[in-house]
Amino acid sequence: MEALLQNAKVPRIKEENYSEIMGTVTRCMKDTNIVVVTAAAQCVEAIARGLRKPFAQYRHLVMIPMVEKLKERKPSVVEALSNAMDGVFSAVNPSHPTF
Repeated sequence: MEALLQNAKVPRIKEENYSEIMGTVTRCMKDTNIVVVTAAAQCVEAIARGLRKPFAQYRHLVMIPMVEKLKERKPSVVEALSNAMDGVFSAVNPSHPTF
C-alpha cells in the first residue's frame, strides 16, 4: 500500500484500466489491521484526486467498504476515510468544494 500511495500522489494520473488495483485496495479496506485500512483509504484519495472524473467507474467498489469502516473508533482511520470520501466526491462531482 505504501508503494502505491507514493506512486499515486501526483497531480494527474493517466486514464487506464485500474480495476485490479482498485480491487486490491478494496480488499485492503476490509482488513482488520487499522494501518492497512488507513493506507488503503489514503490510496483511494490519491487515486481519485489524480484520475478525477474517470474515477467514477471505481466509486462503487470503494464506497461500500469505506462506509462500513466508518464505525471504526480510531480517529486516524475515520479521518483517512473522510478524506478518501471527499476525494471520491470531488473526482466524481467537480463542483464539489474541496476543503
